Amino acid sequence: MATNKGVVITGSRNLDAFVDVRPTPYPKLEDDKIIIRSVAHGVNPTDWKHIFTEDFLAKIVSDVFKYPGFGIGLIETPLGFIGSTIGYYLGKCLTFLVQKGKVVGSDVSGIVEEVGRNVTNVKKGDIVSASLHGATSKNGGFAEYVAVRAIDVIKYHPSQILNAPLDAGNHPGKIIDSFEAAASITLGLKTVGLSLHHNLGIPLNKTQNANDYLLIWGGATATGILAIQVAKLVYGINVITTASKRNHALLRELGADEVLDYNDADVVDQIKRVGQNRIKYAFDCVSSTQTLQSVYDATAGTDQVAIDNLLFLTENAITTDNTRKVKFTWTNVYMLDLETYMGTKPSPKMLLDFREFWDLYLTAIIENIKTAPLKVLPAGFESAMEGLRLLHQNKVSGQKVVFRSKL
Repeated sequence: MATNKGVVITGSRNLDAFVDVRPTPYPKLEDDKIIIRSVAHGVNPTDWKHIFTEDFLAKIVSDVFKYPGFGIGLIETPLGFIGSTIGYYLGKCLTFLVQKGKVVGSDVSGIVEEVGRNVTNVKKGDIVSASLHGATSKNGGFAEYVAVRAIDVIKYHPSQILNAPLDAGNHPGKIIDSFEAAASITLGLKTVGLSLHHNLGIPLNKTQNANDYLLIWGGATATGILAIQVAKLVYGINVITTASKRNHALLRELGADEVLDYNDADVVDQIKRVGQNRIKYAFDCVSSTQTLQSVYDATAGTDQVAIDNLLFLTENAITTDNTRKVKFTWTNVYMLDLETYMGTKPSPKMLLDFREFWDLYLTAIIENIKTAPLKVLPAGFESAMEGLRLLHQNKVSGQKVVFRSKL
């Protein structure tokens, strides 16, 4: 019987022991799935958030508890504090009772090992990258063998991907030509596609979009870097983005029309001046209550605005103006696996919109997509803990952390 090993959640809160490399079951081959022999892995913020769930649940439960406050600060503040405390301790219990033993990881690249009988788009031996919902089962992305849905993989021509590993250290972003680069983009591209194509609903008409703006808050995040490129290549829309000054040149090279420093006290006013009341869409890639408030304020003046974020935030989390017409959404890429998440199921239109983006438009631009600058860790699953720790401690900016399974 084939063996497998992966990066498993221990339940510990010790930053030197919260995951461990252990034997894990070889994945089951289903009719519409493939099994990948992994070569490289990308580390995402969602990976550590699925381990340290107290940080996430504290924010979500706090927002829920604020609802009866009706926007009255003296009522909302204590209710939010109570909700935050409950969510924090609930999250710690869930990690130990539910997450313990699950395999971490959401981004992987490698070689197709086995193919389900209904799969027609790839074959054994193909080079692919894929994403999945890590830390929810014993089939996670940080493992030697990983099962994924075949229709959601990105397939690469053998001549495009070099076999030689990238040296440990920092590498500039470039077109996808290595297993490390391939491992860095799949979850991000799925997220961007679902946000821009479905939630924001940006028209596929470059002429129509030529006078409109998309605001991307957090352009130097791994998701923001991909969103800028997709926005220009697929939709031809003007892009305003925010980042620290050291990342401005990079984001302009990727196509951003205006890059502003989020550290500036008047950055919201700067965005409004640039947008000239034509910021119709906004994508908050940082997704805190503070950034969502800034995004909301920066889009004031446009008649109708669509704002999307990545952390289930709603208008109830910020101060809003009832006279404005603003559509708030949040993107959860895991719903594309036909999951019910946070009580919400994917609609038929969501699935249809995503398939249009993934099968038609991404295919046309994938060879032009550049990765974020890569921070390559030494080969071996032991590097997973370092990567997760770096992201948890917010020590990575303008880079994507990747590592190989082994040399």
